[in-house]
Amino acid sequence: MNEIERPWSAMPPRAVASLFRVYPGRWWIAGGWSLDLYLGHPTRLHEDTDVLVLQRDLEHVHALLPGWVIMAAAPPGTLRHWIEGETLPEGTRDIWCRPPSSDVWRFQLMIIRTEGDRWIFPRDSRITGEIAQLSDVRDGIPIIAPELQLLYKSRVPHCSRDADDLRRMIPRLSQRQQAWLRERVELLYPDSPALELLQL
Repeated sequence: MNEIERPWSAMPPRAVASLFRVYPGRWWIAGGWSLDLYLGHPTRLHEDTDVLVLQRDLEHVHALLPGWVIMAAAPPGTLRHWIEGETLPEGTRDIWCRPPSSDVWRFQLMIIRTEGDRWIFPRDSRITGEIAQLSDVRDGIPIIAPELQLLYKSRVPHCSRDADDLRRMIPRLSQRQQAWLRERVELLYPDSPALELLQL
C-alpha cells in the first residue's frame, strides 16, 4: 500500500498529551481538535490529529517515538522516511507518524519556524508573533491559539469542513482575536469568505 493512502485513526488529544509529557520541546494540539478543545466540547468528527511543534525542536522527535514510522511530506504531496539525524529540506511542514506494527497513521506534526522568541507563519513570513502568545491551554492540554488556527483555514479555496469551522468559531472569538485575524486575512487572502464573517 502506498504510504499516503494508509488510513487514519486519529489519536485523541488526551492520548497525545500523555505521549508528549516527556517531550522537551514546545508542542500544541492544532487543527480541528484545537478548536473543539477551545470550545470545551466536540463539534464534529476528526479524521486526523495535528500537533504543532517548533522546527528548532525537531531533533527530539525520534527519541520521543522510538520504533515509530516517521515520514516527512517532502516535497508536499509525497511521503518519505525521515531518518534520525537527517536535516529536513527547507519548507517541510508536515511529518506523519504511526506506531510500530501499525497500519494506520495516528497524528501528524505541523512544523513552525522560529527566530528567537518569535514564530513565523509558514505561508508568509510577514506574519509573526511571540511564541508565548501562540497558545492557549484547555483542560490541561496546550492548544494553538484559535485565531492562528483559523488563519490556516482562511485560505481559498478551502474545503467545506474549514468553512464550517470558520462559521462556527469566528463568533466565539473576542474582539481582539477577530481584529488580529481580520488584519492578517486581509493581507494574505483578500478574497477569503472569512472576511464576510469578520465584518459582523
